Amino acid sequence: MRKVEFKMNEQEKYEVIKESVDHKGNKNRASKKLGISRRQ
Repeated sequence: MRKVEFKMNEQEKYEVIKESVDHKGNKNRASKKLGISRRQ
């Protein structure tokens, strides 16, 4: 298995997206946390 290293900002984005996918989370809430639009 390959080890992947993230920068701090990328790690935060990954965690928010992973949480949203794992728990069928609210896409609008995730986009606000990340500071991007829902479609991005």
